[in-house]
Amino acid sequence: MEHGLSPSLFGIMMLESKKGHMGFKINLHWTDHQFMRKDSFHIEMDNLSRFNIERSGDFENWEDVSHEELDTILDQVDEVRAKNFLAVVRGGGISRLDGDYYRIRPRS
Repeated sequence: MEHGLSPSLFGIMMLESKKGHMGFKINLHWTDHQFMRKDSFHIEMDNLSRFNIERSGDFENWEDVSHEELDTILDQVDEVRAKNFLAVVRGGGISRLDGDYYRIRPRS
């Protein structure tokens, strides 16, 4: 596919109609596998590629961070620290890494 994007199964939910018929709802989202990190067991870590990430040194002034730069920074830390960082940020929290704070850019 174009730009290295491919559909990933996000979730399957069983639905029951009012008449008792069962059906399935499949939610798909597009994932940029270029920035998909895997752990030592080849399990995918939380993916931030769908979000704009910001960084701040003082928790006041925020600047955009490219996914390439973030990937380079995460390459320099151990796997457990990278997993924790990605999970916190993906969950909507703010995480500190090498003296800077990172978050998903809030919607305007």
